[in-house]
Amino acid sequence: MITAGEIERTGAAGEQAASIIVSGTLETSGARLSANNITIATGGLLRVKRAAGQTIAGAINYSAGSTLEYAGNAAQTTGGELTTTAAALRVANAAGVTLNKSTTVNGELALISGALTTGAYTLTLGDLATCTGGYEVIGNVQRLGPTLATTACFGHPHTSLTFTSGAPPSSAAIKLSSGTPPFAGAVARQYTVSAPGFTGAATLRLHYLDSELNGATEANLHLWRFDGSQWRLMGRSAIDAANNYVELADVTAFSDWAIAEKGEPTAVTVVDFHAETHVDGIHLLWETADETLNAGFHVLRSESHAVHGARITTELIPSQTAGSVGGAVYHYIDATPSTAAKRFYWLEDVELTGATARHGPVVVQQTLVWLPLVTAAASE
Repeated sequence: MITAGEIERTGAAGEQAASIIVSGTLETSGARLSANNITIATGGLLRVKRAAGQTIAGAINYSAGSTLEYAGNAAQTTGGELTTTAAALRVANAAGVTLNKSTTVNGELALISGALTTGAYTLTLGDLATCTGGYEVIGNVQRLGPTLATTACFGHPHTSLTFTSGAPPSSAAIKLSSGTPPFAGAVARQYTVSAPGFTGAATLRLHYLDSELNGATEANLHLWRFDGSQWRLMGRSAIDAANNYVELADVTAFSDWAIAEKGEPTAVTVVDFHAETHVDGIHLLWETADETLNAGFHVLRSESHAVHGARITTELIPSQTAGSVGGAVYHYIDATPSTAAKRFYWLEDVELTGATARHGPVVVQQTLVWLPLVTAAASE
């Protein structure tokens, strides 16, 4: 049977044919569709509205430029119609579709109404595969043979990787888990990104939904990476609240990633803060071990321990290692003279969110030298 128009199969007993070549639309929503050879030709479409217990049996072939579409209103699990390779795959079912096997899509992945869940399986997108629609793949998506300077999508158009330097890896994968924040205050989703053997740099773009913000302000969202022991702020190079994504360039390590405004780690770990007296003033020195959330520092001074001090820095002393594992050493000179016997100094760290915390005080005991008053003797 050859059709260039539309066939709709709704009977309960099933339809059988030696072969069906579809260059139009073959829609099946009954209990069984069986054929020795179904070919969805270029421009053809197999639309599946699977009811409970419906099966599709027989050999199905998808020509380049053909499409397998899941429609209807009930959640579906793929069946015999999904082969190990499909030219194009479309989900037009708001209740969503779940894979029952791993498969490769070489053309368009169109998630126009409903998500595609991979479960224990993997969706592979071919070299020329594209992503369209506003929905996502929940689960594991991999790309084989990504090329340098080419943006590769992973289910949603705004979930992507672009390898910008170095030799591209043989494969890359992004797994999306949704519904649960990976740490307090994070957006309610987590990504696992992998690119085995890659040693260059890449631009990572991750998508989120407004319903997952978990109280966060979109303008303050950044990307975070789990380094094996804790979540660390990595920052961002771009944010688009209209299209719901955060992007970061020059990424060199891959693991679990999150989107958040704030994180569980403290702004900064100060391991030393002390003062030294020199002829040019009071030298304040401090050292940090970690500056995950830190934007910078202010120095405060008072001549009484009972007073918490006022800022003597007119500008923020910027963090040297914001968002990184390592710390830094800082040096600030207070050259303002004072006749007070003691000076009290506090170090104030400023988080990226604007919140502050104080360390100290350190006390400087000033030794004041009084010179005798000498007057010239009157001449006789």
